[in-house]
Amino acid sequence: MAAFATVYEVKDSEAVIRAGNGAYTTINLPGSTELNVGDVIQIDLQSGEFYGRIAENGLERGNSIGVIKEEVDDGFLVDKNGVVRKVTDPEDYDVKKGNTVELTDADTICNVLSEDPVSSRPSPPEETDVEEIINSLRKQSDDLSVRGFEDFGGMSDQIRQVQERVELFLQERERLEEVGVETNMGAIFYGPAGTGKTHFARILAKESDATFYRIRGPEIVTKWVGDTEEIIRALFKDAAKEENEPSIVYFDEIDSLGSERGDGANQQFGNRVVAQLLTEMDGFEDSDENIMVIASTNRIEGVDDALLRSGRFDWKIPFPKPTAEERVDIFDTLREQYEVSNEVSSEQIASIADGWTGAELKGLLNEAGALCVADDRNEIKLVDILRSYERRVEQGVKE
Repeated sequence: MAAFATVYEVKDSEAVIRAGNGAYTTINLPGSTELNVGDVIQIDLQSGEFYGRIAENGLERGNSIGVIKEEVDDGFLVDKNGVVRKVTDPEDYDVKKGNTVELTDADTICNVLSEDPVSSRPSPPEETDVEEIINSLRKQSDDLSVRGFEDFGGMSDQIRQVQERVELFLQERERLEEVGVETNMGAIFYGPAGTGKTHFARILAKESDATFYRIRGPEIVTKWVGDTEEIIRALFKDAAKEENEPSIVYFDEIDSLGSERGDGANQQFGNRVVAQLLTEMDGFEDSDENIMVIASTNRIEGVDDALLRSGRFDWKIPFPKPTAEERVDIFDTLREQYEVSNEVSSEQIASIADGWTGAELKGLLNEAGALCVADDRNEIKLVDILRSYERRVEQGVKE
């Protein structure tokens, strides 16, 4: 059944709308459709099909919507949000059974919006299985597909310091507190894509024997208002359980959830999510929970400033593109996972792949391995890597 929704923002061929149950969503508009903020539209919220505009600039303040059920002696019976009540028609509109009408707060008809019945509220949302979502995010350290810090090539001195500090935080919390060290820790890893931020977070969890929660924005975003905040609350509650401590809660690409707040209608979701994250992280101050919260981003300038303040993601760790020496180390680490000929010099590959990240070097080897097998060989030779390099440069894709 079609439902009414209010237009909150219009941009090009899309509109942000708010349905009767408070859910915000974005719809595509037909090519010739022109809408304004405040318009009331008719739409199928399940399919996103747009039926048309019902009223310009919204309903009058305090007014509501109902569907005529039947005519009685001195008025009409109207279904208003599932409740049938009697209303009058002082203006003597041409009202028939099944019409959708606008009602004043005095229960009088003041406009006929549609000749057909249209609900002022969508069907109730299906219940979000929060527990199932949390279970899908949780990984025990034994389930992580990494060995340890030997899997991270090109580790800089600063990243080694992160290793030492995180291990102390998760494994020696009581001793740190005895000497007065604040153990509430949040860190943000920032730098170009492919520099190993997520990989390093997994290794930290593996080496610290910590439960690992990796959260990517779309995994916890639903179309119902309040669901994402509830998932975040449940996530931190699960991480604090004794059987799951120590825990690392890792927000991958935090800017997809915690971007800078604003007043636009389509930013209201982000505002609520940031507020919930702040609430959970500020709650660490008086708790004994052995949880470390890490975020990563390719654009630290896009993260809300409130998340970067003291006691939150205030420990900022750069993950820059590797130097030539670090690329040698990364390639040496990667080649252990492949059958690479001894004739291949790591120094030569590091020189050729100037400016490449670890992820791009791994992509180089994957392509070289495919070329090797295509030539009916079981060992990657230098010629395979050079051909792989040429292909990836020509395609403009290195990852």
